[in-house]
Amino acid sequence: MAMNATLKRMEYLDITVHGFRSTFRDWAGEQTNFPREIIEHALAHQLKDKAEAAYSRSTMPEKRCQQTRRLEQRIVPPRKAR
Repeated sequence: MAMNATLKRMEYLDITVHGFRSTFRDWAGEQTNFPREIIEHALAHQLKDKAEAAYSRSTMPEKRCQQTRRLEQRIVPPRKAR
């Protein structure tokens, strides 16, 4: 909900959070080698297979952090040297 509130505060009423999520999913799936499980965790998607979900206790923080750094490198321009 924080992202929705931010978009409204910035008066971007024609943009949805789903668009950001969809763009991230496409980028991660097409441009990186991160496993599907890591990508889905980043989107806070829950496993549909109840048996798999019961044994999957980790949220894989280190791998998700690596994935976030890759995204940052993609969307934040490098700082110019002073």
